[in-house]
Amino acid sequence: ADPIVVRMRALTARSPDVASLAQGVVHWSPPEPAIDAAAAAAREPSSHSYCDDRGWDPLRDALQRKLADEHGLVNSDVMVTAGANQAFANLALTLLDASDCALLFAPYYFNHKMMLETRGCHVYVAPATHDFLPRLEDVEAALACEDPPKMVIVVNPGNPTGTLVPRARLEAIRDACAARGCWLVVDNTYCDFTYDGAAHDCVPSGAGRRRYGPAGRRRYGAAGRRRYGP
Repeated sequence: ADPIVVRMRALTARSPDVASLAQGVVHWSPPEPAIDAAAAAAREPSSHSYCDDRGWDPLRDALQRKLADEHGLVNSDVMVTAGANQAFANLALTLLDASDCALLFAPYYFNHKMMLETRGCHVYVAPATHDFLPRLEDVEAALACEDPPKMVIVVNPGNPTGTLVPRARLEAIRDACAARGCWLVVDNTYCDFTYDGAAHDCVPSGAGRRRYGPAGRRRYGAAGRRRYGP
């Protein structure tokens, strides 16, 4: 079957009264200081040269400070990528081999599943729950099976649900994965999009844990700006 986004576009094309709520693209533009800074950077010769494969060092340093100050994450190692999809692709290509297994939670972010399948992995999908939260028992059951996942993927807030995963749940899943030597990947792309006083939680890494996100481009109305230089 076609991916859900393809089917959604076909539906909206033939049904003008249908509104798509599938993608969290903000309606505002970047703030003026950001636009001015981008214009100034374009005039800097260094902006047009190669930088470290992990990204422009001043930007990486700034992101490390943000992770520490806003998310309580220290000892982080930052790689700047051209969008969160590239970050996940890097992780899948680096940490997984063809025929490895990975665990997603329904409803999952479709690009995660497509990348895992492209990598040649077997994808387990835990069933959706009434609160759209990943369940520890599903993780433990998958890790205890004959062919356990090498990677567990959690999205926080959920995409497409927007559901925030409580800190205690994240810690429990982290510890279960660490105990079995399984990678835990947490997609925090929409961490800045919380409402009604709700808080987004990140938890420090345990053994065998990696995280990617947040993606600040959406927060500042610059989703189309996919660069890892200045």
